[in-house]
Amino acid sequence: MALRLNLGVCSRADCVGQGGIRVRGLSLTGHAPRHSVAHGAQMTEILVVDDSKVMRDMIVACLRAIPDTSFAHASSGLEAIERLSLASFDLLVLDLNMPDIGGLEVLEFVRAQDTLRALPVLIVTTRGDDQSRERVLRAGATAFLAKPFTPDSIIAEVRAILVDRAEHVA
Repeated sequence: MALRLNLGVCSRADCVGQGGIRVRGLSLTGHAPRHSVAHGAQMTEILVVDDSKVMRDMIVACLRAIPDTSFAHASSGLEAIERLSLASFDLLVLDLNMPDIGGLEVLEFVRAQDTLRALPVLIVTTRGDDQSRERVLRAGATAFLAKPFTPDSIIAEVRAILVDRAEHVA
């Protein structure tokens, strides 16, 4: 299993901050098998990606209400890509605004990989405008949730995504 990265200086207007990083020519080969099992039931694995530790912790605190769920964290787009290359997940909860590789670039990477293409992606972002929503949904996001959100709203979104995924897998 290998992750090939070609990083360059960001030249696009949607990159956050000066000296951002843009990912070009990403390739993901191989995929780690899932091996988290609790009492014979397979755990639902969720990767939560946000550059704010407080926001990652808030999302996880909300989603702990969903039984048999475990969480991994990533604080940047690059770290998310690394984690996606090393483990299997049932859902990616992804912020758009991050300082290195933005959420949209991570989403585009996920949709370009055969091993990740079917992974559901919930975008959770401060960009609540219609243009941002349409842009990420066109890029392949499964769902979009604007910050601030209520615990009930994120739980409902994640449950709906996981039910839909289970129906498509079965």
